[in-house]
Amino acid sequence: MPATALAVDSSGGTIVGGFPPSGSFPVVSPWQSAKAGDTDAFLARIAPDFASLIFSTFVGGLNRDTIDGLAVDGSGMIYVAGKTMSANFPTVSPIQASSGGNLDAFLMRFPNGVGAPDFSSLLGGASGDGAMAIDVSAARTAWL
Repeated sequence: MPATALAVDSSGGTIVGGFPPSGSFPVVSPWQSAKAGDTDAFLARIAPDFASLIFSTFVGGLNRDTIDGLAVDGSGMIYVAGKTMSANFPTVSPIQASSGGNLDAFLMRFPNGVGAPDFSSLLGGASGDGAMAIDVSAARTAWL
């Protein structure tokens, strides 16, 4: 299972995302406890001392989903960017709820750094779209 994105929070904890997790990928307090398809992405938060997994979850729908960018703001919110081929990618309060084409970018925000996202949206048109990186300003503006 390759890691494709990495971020460090203000306490020294590590956030890692990637794809596709193995069938035995450990989930801890997950938002999505099981794979929805064969190639769902994963998101995990590791303690600063690397002694424990604080949070881990699957992210995705029926088709290929990858996390390609991560950022953490000063309050510990995790911002996730990637791409999906899943028409049923899970959205929460989205800007764009349905797929625009065969490949869409997505953006998610996990407000507590664990648990469920408070925002998850597709971003894309009829052609192939994907988000490869993300950054967050002090005012919590996300830049893809």
